[in-house]
Amino acid sequence: MRQLARNNVKKCITDKFAAGEKVDYAIAKGGLDANWSTARKIPTVSLGCGQHAIHTADEWLDLDVFHRARQITLRLATVTTNSE
Repeated sequence: MRQLARNNVKKCITDKFAAGEKVDYAIAKGGLDANWSTARKIPTVSLGCGQHAIHTADEWLDLDVFHRARQITLRLATVTTNSE
């Protein structure tokens, strides 16, 4: 499972670069489900989905970024499904 997770992390980074997007490597401490897998030393990716001013009255979503993240997620799910 860890190797599959590592491969998915690499695939996600490759897809972001291929889409001409910047990849930010960061540690985020928040209410993400990623905290569970990260705590168990499973390589984890959390994709930004275009959220801005989160949990405020001015919250908005950049739909272009959202759709790019959705496409990357779909490719990762497809690779995972087909490789098992």
